[in-house]
Amino acid sequence: MDYDPAQPEALDVWLLSHFREEQWDGPVHTSDKPPRRGNSNGLYAAKTPTHHALPCHADIGDVRVIGRVGLLGVVIEGETGYRAERAVVRDLWIIDADVYADYQTKIDPALVRRKLAERYQLEDGDVHAGFPSQTIHD
Repeated sequence: MDYDPAQPEALDVWLLSHFREEQWDGPVHTSDKPPRRGNSNGLYAAKTPTHHALPCHADIGDVRVIGRVGLLGVVIEGETGYRAERAVVRDLWIIDADVYADYQTKIDPALVRRKLAERYQLEDGDVHAGFPSQTIHD
């Protein structure tokens, strides 16, 4: 579906996992199989924001996003991160906040932030623009 600037509310955005190429449709995502020692199953979460950024797909392009998630169910800690059975989105940082600045339809970055907040049931203040400056794990 092409983005129609006459209908900005029709813009659809979602997260796509960097590790498994799975679309995160809502605030809670569940792994197809629980993680265990000795396997690679689970949802991956880095300990620091310098590792990987989740791409955020819209129907007219992509933008890089880093998120802070709560981990649920079986959780396995590794050297640089975790693998979990379930994860819930807590905060998002849009790294390419000006991604649509040169796009012919001039999509408002605030609209992208609001649409992400709606899909992942976040408060508007939980979707940030720019790179997080500190470690985002507790």
